[in-house]
Amino acid sequence: MGPLTKEIPEIDLRSIWDILRLRWWIFPLCVVVCVGLLYTQESNLQSTPSSVLVVATYGPRNEMAGLSLYGIDPTAVREYPSFQNQLESVREQAAKAVEDQLGQSIDVTVTRPEQQVSLIAAADTTGKQKLTMLNVGEPNYVLTCIASTQKTCDQAIEVYVKQISDSRADGIANGLRKLADDVKKVIESTQAEQSQLELQRNALLTASSSATGEMQLVSELVEAQSGTLTTVKTTTYIFGALAGLLVAALIVLQLTYTDDKIRSSRKLLSSSSTPVFLGEISSHNAAAEVRQVLAGLVTRSHVTNQTLISLVPVDKKTDIDHLIELMGDDAKSNGLTITKTASVDEMSVTQIVESAATLTVIIARRNFSTLTALRRAEEVLARSNNNVVGVVLVTPTR
Repeated sequence: MGPLTKEIPEIDLRSIWDILRLRWWIFPLCVVVCVGLLYTQESNLQSTPSSVLVVATYGPRNEMAGLSLYGIDPTAVREYPSFQNQLESVREQAAKAVEDQLGQSIDVTVTRPEQQVSLIAAADTTGKQKLTMLNVGEPNYVLTCIASTQKTCDQAIEVYVKQISDSRADGIANGLRKLADDVKKVIESTQAEQSQLELQRNALLTASSSATGEMQLVSELVEAQSGTLTTVKTTTYIFGALAGLLVAALIVLQLTYTDDKIRSSRKLLSSSSTPVFLGEISSHNAAAEVRQVLAGLVTRSHVTNQTLISLVPVDKKTDIDHLIELMGDDAKSNGLTITKTASVDEMSVTQIVESAATLTVIIARRNFSTLTALRRAEEVLARSNNNVVGVVLVTPTR
């Protein structure tokens, strides 16, 4: 057969429509993908500040350093609650205070690095080396804010600093008072006069009453965060949409030719490797189509002198009972006995052998059964010497 006389496959519009009905989402998906690709390639990005990052570092004043004048080790005083618990409380209270004052929620984070220490080596009175661990200053508080303007961040950070200062003042005062109470217990439990302890207790109480939690700004970093304004020509969107529709159409055509499901009677008629097509029974014209199928079965029955008809479904879920009910009266009046069997995959050896004594009709479901499954069912029945009359295509009820 020459190239000019080679058979060209016909386009089955019904199959295309079935694919469109089941795979309609291919079109919008392809359009979105194509437009998105063109948008990425041809967009003109212009950087404009859309938000501001402010990082402010505050150094707290060491309010317990003066206690060393009275012979009190400042490290013996512990803030209560601890600064970790203070930060947790500040994060909750300050966030609400910012929202109440500014009318919006601002993203502010507070961190405090661990306190640094130093080791000092010195000789004691006996000449032995002694190591002393000392805290080096107070760790700074770092506040990070992201907002639309620097002014908004400054206002939010100011609220946080006020909350931290108040919390520090309470923690320091509580720590000093607790240590003063401990000193008082020692004084009361001792009979001798403890003038040094009295002096130290008074120093602790005086320091607790003057605790302010004061903090001073050490440094501030302001950095503009970039956003994007995108301008794309309208023609780009139109071209992307058209390209997406073209790609989707090609995909649908490909699916039409590769789809193995039986979506119309035309697919059975155009296939040379399937059983004889006896007819299609749909839901809108079932009575007339059943009579037409029975006419062919009656003719075949007269030729073979066999009145027992066995219906074998290709798929397990095919409703054979409804089909037998439709054929009932007309089949009996023409001397036919209609029976049903399980699908080929569910039939036992005895059922396959016994069905050879009847006229076998394969039942396929439109949009469910495949040509591959239909050919396989026919081959299985033919190998066991079954008389396969043909195939009937039924439309399942929805």
